[in-house]
Amino acid sequence: MAGATAACFFGAYCPDSFTDEMIAGGVVPVVAGQFAPNGTAVPNGDMYRLTGKYSFGSGVAHADWVGGGAFTAPPEGEQAEFRLMMMPRSEVELLGNWDVLGLRAASSYDYSIDADLPAHATFEFFSPTRYRGGPMYDLGVIILTEIGHMGWTIGVVRRAIDEAVSIAKVRTRMAAPSVIAEDPRFRYEFAMGVSRFEAAETWCRQAFRTAEQAAEAGSGRDPVLATNIKQSATLLTQEGLAVVRSLYEWCGTEALRDGPLQRCFRDMHAGSQHVLVGDRNPHEFADLRLSDPDAS
Repeated sequence: MAGATAACFFGAYCPDSFTDEMIAGGVVPVVAGQFAPNGTAVPNGDMYRLTGKYSFGSGVAHADWVGGGAFTAPPEGEQAEFRLMMMPRSEVELLGNWDVLGLRAASSYDYSIDADLPAHATFEFFSPTRYRGGPMYDLGVIILTEIGHMGWTIGVVRRAIDEAVSIAKVRTRMAAPSVIAEDPRFRYEFAMGVSRFEAAETWCRQAFRTAEQAAEAGSGRDPVLATNIKQSATLLTQEGLAVVRSLYEWCGTEALRDGPLQRCFRDMHAGSQHVLVGDRNPHEFADLRLSDPDAS
């Protein structure tokens, strides 16, 4: 998922001179990287010298191309830019450091870059030029990445619910008079937790639908839309995490042992730490609604 999203960004925001190379033979490559500005890019004509050390390169061990974020180091008197930059995987040194609780298969290793790359393999982060891809790409990197995070969260939580239901229908806890699914306490927690998650999912879908419609109308970079999307995705993640944690506890040693529910538990705890669904989003949402209660 992360690799496909990153490929779409560079496919939409870079000129033909780069995308013809990136998508040689008509095959969309696997693209990975961390786009936080942890590098420095020194301009030299139509090239940049990029140096930096990065973490969380989601899928970087599987990638054909690898990217990194950087602030440019322009001549004195000129404004630095935050740019995303792309280079072949061969230009990157993998550093390991992915001994983690969840999302182990992502191979999101640390990596370092010290390489020259052409300017046409980069784009400006906050207001990129859209060369192709349709109005949806006017929503920008952050919002389009939130879409992927929302889809991942929905998938993991739904899988956890399915697995827990299967266990609850046949598993009897020690000294309990019936299977878990017949316990009134489980039934109440299950109903309320799933309801809260599905309510958050509804808001998420509504927020993204509103943003997509705005993009089609030519106003896709509305900060109000972005704030609502980020908060809806944060709420979805937190409600999903709460559901998965509750189901894990109810399913006892069936969830403790290696299996799909245990993996959902680990992956949700890992994914909930992502900066895109972090605690900054509620503060931005509060700032918006306290200053303009009608903003939606």
